[in-house]
Amino acid sequence: MTDVDIPLAVEPLRLCDGFVMDVLVDRPADAPKAAILLLSPIFGVDEIFARTMRNWSRAGYLAVAPDYFARVFPGPIQHSDEGFQAAIGRVKAVDRRQMLLDLREVGAHFQNAGPLFIGGYCAGGEPALQLALQGFGDAYVIFHAARLGLYADRLAGIDKPLDIHFGGADPLVPMEEVERIRAGAAGKSDIRITVHPDAAHGFTQQGSRNFQAAAAAASFEAARDFFASRP
Repeated sequence: MTDVDIPLAVEPLRLCDGFVMDVLVDRPADAPKAAILLLSPIFGVDEIFARTMRNWSRAGYLAVAPDYFARVFPGPIQHSDEGFQAAIGRVKAVDRRQMLLDLREVGAHFQNAGPLFIGGYCAGGEPALQLALQGFGDAYVIFHAARLGLYADRLAGIDKPLDIHFGGADPLVPMEEVERIRAGAAGKSDIRITVHPDAAHGFTQQGSRNFQAAAAAASFEAARDFFASRP
């Protein structure tokens, strides 16, 4: 039996407006160090992202991944040309204000009075950064996310630790954008930006075509240590 053969728990959560959102949960063997709200790529919480969740639960965290596109199109979408177009469509259609409200409610539900960390992957990186800008959560990690450059001039306002990982060969995030983000974070000792040479978009996602084991392991270990160093 492989990791992806082990089903994740699905916990439907009724939000304050009555909408029910599925939340996938992977609990560690022992008492969790903290909860981590994991925001998936555009394809949703599929078997590929389940491996990411399992990595975090094995590291001792309560891994929580909401179906945060559910108000538009619930569930995972297949990794195909047709699926990619459908996924792009729901990203464009989602009400981002409502999405952030939903994510805050899900995070608060699973926080249980302990630390709440947030991890954003690909399309999940932008809402993770928006939550950081709102001050929701205790620390943040973001992996191979596009559109972060839109917020470069606001990074100075983040007052909690933020760890961002880019791929040096990611066509969706040119190095000019990375440098703009670096400039926006200049002087912020609690914002760390790492570029993994030759890593492509989605390099952390085991089972995807762009998975790169060395970069995935290095970025995960760095992010895990980053969270572990939080008081």
